Amino acid sequence: LISGDRLLEDAEPLHRDGGEPLADVSLMRVDQAWASLLEDVSDGILSLGDLNEEARDDKEIVLAAVRERALELSDASLRLRGDREVVLEAVSRNGASLQY
Repeated sequence: LISGDRLLEDAEPLHRDGGEPLADVSLMRVDQAWASLLEDVSDGILSLGDLNEEARDDKEIVLAAVRERALELSDASLRLRGDREVVLEAVSRNGASLQY
């Protein structure tokens, strides 16, 4: 399962103490290679500079990268370097990323 931009761990509860759900859950198929790539970027194993142009233009992958290391914004696609959500995420973590 993916929550936002990260894979949920097997033991992670989907409810609060007392049984109230944290969120609605929708199941969808995700390409295993893409999920592994997202996880490796989220964990800091891979950086955007290591990836092909298609991956550097994937908003979820880029968001995962800038959440881990804001200056990764420099290696995002031109389109995503101009995306408001991506830029705000990067700048909120490191103001120096605004230069990209």
